[in-house]
Amino acid sequence: LSWQLTNGAALDCTVLPIELTSFTAEPKEDHVLLKWTTASEENNDHFDVERSSDGVQFNAIGSLIGSGTSATAAQYMLPDRAPLNGLNYYRLKQVDLDGQFEYSDISTAFFRQKNGPLTMVPNPGNSSVRVLLPQKAGAMIVQVIDATGRVVLAVPTSEDQVQLCTVSLSTGLYSIQALTSEGLSVACGTWIKE
Repeated sequence: LSWQLTNGAALDCTVLPIELTSFTAEPKEDHVLLKWTTASEENNDHFDVERSSDGVQFNAIGSLIGSGTSATAAQYMLPDRAPLNGLNYYRLKQVDLDGQFEYSDISTAFFRQKNGPLTMVPNPGNSSVRVLLPQKAGAMIVQVIDATGRVVLAVPTSEDQVQLCTVSLSTGLYSIQALTSEGLSVACGTWIKE
């Protein structure tokens, strides 16, 4: 929209293609549910949902057709059936009928796989590492095993994550394993000490 005002002044206003009222990412048992609501839409072709592990590099994981032009509220839902283990960053890419697009603010969800590899943060790391255990953790023992197969650190926990002090460990590659109190391996992963 554009207006010519007195004394040669002008006012230009850009009408946004959508009025986004909410955008959430909610972790469920085996997926992350993305929901968003628009109050109105103008020439809206579709939404691309994008995901990132670091909040910088995003990749499209799904798409939904928009409402075109509408003055009424619209609700959308899209499940992420393969979320990353740990923190997931999501954003919407709203695409107009003419191909122009805008991004929403970022929404995050922390997802923990029931079964799968352990997540170690940071990896590689130095003086400590936070180990995220599977969802159904319970009482466990987290072991750090060096390249020779020797257990160099063992920490009991009943939490869903544990912080390990690794100052005394030499640089190199380590295996980190989560065991039940009966000694059964639940999950494992590799970690590099710099």
